[in-house]
Amino acid sequence: MQKTMTARHCELAEEYKQHADREIDRLNRYSDNILSADLIVSQEKYRYMVELNVHVGGHILTSKEENAEAYTALDQAVNKMESQIKKHNGKLHDHRTRRNQ
Repeated sequence: MQKTMTARHCELAEEYKQHADREIDRLNRYSDNILSADLIVSQEKYRYMVELNVHVGGHILTSKEENAEAYTALDQAVNKMESQIKKHNGKLHDHRTRRNQ
């Protein structure tokens, strides 16, 4: 999976980059079709906004979070993305049982 991290109006510390890398790698548990992940972190006054875009098999899934703490915003965005990937995988597979008619 290809990962890109972008900072707008702030600097990303090396610790934060490593934490983000580990969190994004966690998404591989839920899908093998993840092509790339784009993380955009921006700061406005006292709050951090984190946007996570994941390219999964021709679809782009997006999660955005806003918080006073950059780490908390990242964790919340990754948790949102996990549920979106699970939902996307559920749509790809037909889990309904078919009756013999």
